[in-house]
Amino acid sequence: MMVPDESVWARLSPRLTACLELAGCLGDDVRALVLVPGTKRLFTVAGESGWPATIEEPPAGLSALLGTRRAVQWADGDDSPIGASQLRAHWPTMRRLAAEPLLVGDRTVGVLCIADENLAPWSGHMLQGLARLAVVCANAVADHCDLAEAVGHQARIEHQAPGFFFEMTEAPDGCLRLPYLSARAQALLGVAAPVQARDANALFGRIPAEQQALIRQNLRDAVINGQSVRGVFRLDLSPGSPTWLRGEARALRQRDGTLVATGYLEEVTELVALTRRAERAQADMISKSEFIAQLSHEVRTPLAGILGFAQLMRMDQRHPLRGEQRARLNQIELASHRLLELVSGVLELARIEDGRHRVAVTPVDAVSLLRATLDMLQPLADAYGARLQLTLPDAPLMVLAEDRALNQVMTNLLSNAIKYNRRGGRVQVTLHGDENQCRLSVTDEGQGMTAEQMKHLFTPFRRFGQAAQSVEGTGLGLTISRRLVQMMGGRISVQSTPGEGSRFEVSLPGTTRVARPRAVGGRPVPAAWHVPGPPADEASRNAIARPATILCVEDDRLNGLLMAAVFAQCPGWTMHLARSLQEAREQFDRCRPDLVITDINLPDGSGQALLALAQAVGDRPAVPCIAVSADVSEAQVGAARIAGFVDFWAKPVDLQRLVENTGRWLAATRSDGAAPG
Repeated sequence: MMVPDESVWARLSPRLTACLELAGCLGDDVRALVLVPGTKRLFTVAGESGWPATIEEPPAGLSALLGTRRAVQWADGDDSPIGASQLRAHWPTMRRLAAEPLLVGDRTVGVLCIADENLAPWSGHMLQGLARLAVVCANAVADHCDLAEAVGHQARIEHQAPGFFFEMTEAPDGCLRLPYLSARAQALLGVAAPVQARDANALFGRIPAEQQALIRQNLRDAVINGQSVRGVFRLDLSPGSPTWLRGEARALRQRDGTLVATGYLEEVTELVALTRRAERAQADMISKSEFIAQLSHEVRTPLAGILGFAQLMRMDQRHPLRGEQRARLNQIELASHRLLELVSGVLELARIEDGRHRVAVTPVDAVSLLRATLDMLQPLADAYGARLQLTLPDAPLMVLAEDRALNQVMTNLLSNAIKYNRRGGRVQVTLHGDENQCRLSVTDEGQGMTAEQMKHLFTPFRRFGQAAQSVEGTGLGLTISRRLVQMMGGRISVQSTPGEGSRFEVSLPGTTRVARPRAVGGRPVPAAWHVPGPPADEASRNAIARPATILCVEDDRLNGLLMAAVFAQCPGWTMHLARSLQEAREQFDRCRPDLVITDINLPDGSGQALLALAQAVGDRPAVPCIAVSADVSEAQVGAARIAGFVDFWAKPVDLQRLVENTGRWLAATRSDGAAPG
């Protein structure tokens, strides 16, 4: 039981005094007192001077009585250990004493003592009155001791809490008061609680006007809906240095219309500053990502023209290039492809850093994916004279990953091991694991790296050694690979010895679940995104030779000229070029195309608007529409799929594949009577 403090004693004293005055009915020579354990205070009947209000030590006998939990009587001449001699020292004329423990449940909260100057035995009625009086006193002491415990608990909370507790009232006339502010409020706000209890309008006035109105309205709403109010607001305590407070409060309205709010507030000035810096940094990162995306689009568009015309020159059978010209053209194409790879890498890294690049992990068979990657890279290994040695499980090894991201990581690690290896060097590829973890290791016999070089291995654009000068690359592959592995819940590590080679290991979570059937790009193919299989050679030739009308919508002049030059080599096809959405609508009605190839981003709108024109109307079949864009983000590709485009071609488009895929779509349309669904 917690001992009440002075403020609680002040509340308890009148109540106990009133109880003890009931003892007056027991007789004129009767005295009554209450002893609360753990204190040096005795409560006596008001006006009585026979017993003191305080004693140095509680009587030992009365303390012992607390453990017996039973009533005890003593009469002059008896030898009883209940402390009568100590009390008699303060009241020599006392002849008889009865002590009744004050019980509340299983707690003993005190002792009630009744003393008499007469030695005559007390009647049963008198003893029953004593028992009833003990119940009343016990409840009084217990209530106030519980209150004291609650007050002490609140004091401990207030001492430990970083903020402060408050009670605020708003009178019907709008006057604000703070009847209660815990101790930390004065240190934080620099105001004294008594002053705010009289008038808190001056303090509240340091809150910006719009936030004042919001706080008042939220508290009024809280009265109606019974919910608590949470928020952050600014308090201008000193010029140029605002204080930010965050808190929670509940509100009710009294009968006289006064609104009463109680709650807790803490200072969050530093947190607000950190949050704002983080928001600015995030906004800057998003702006950087958007800038890079726009830059990528602007670079890809002219690159599409450069690579396209280079391919067109290579494909031109009427005016074939001589050896020296073909060699120069090769350099143009190599430089263009390297620039394209760099732009794509920077764009992907920016999207990863600003959080807009997402990976969706699913069960993936790492064995089959690795075999496909190795098959794709075998020509590169042959060109560099690298020997691929494989240690793979015979059975599928399931891993939780995104197949497209994992394929990119595998490609980066394997291509690096091939290109940075010595001539005729070995590339050891090992894949092993279980249902808990999958490990892929790639070891080369190249020149290796020093400890200092390895510190900067995953830094963008950092390439090391003389081999880096002769090996094509952007310096972004390892940076992107590590980010992708981390996003899939794995890690990538490296060991390297100068002059001996390097070993990279990727660890990813394993699984026993079976992989779902996957489509191109690692995503299920929706009904509106069907890519027709390659037709027989005769069907391809027939599709290219047969007359067909193609509407091409391209606002870039260079790419428009390129498309016209490409389709001019297909005598059976007639291409109509439109440079805007409005022009495309007009041309569509005039030429009735068999196929529409349109850029997504047009000066006067989106190419998606042509999908409505291409729908089947009456006897006219639907016209398949293919999207072309330099924006190759997942959002753009996904939006094209959902909108209803039958295919998506990323700029720059390989011209040979452009002609082949156009022929396939025309052949599929004619064989089915409509675009593949």
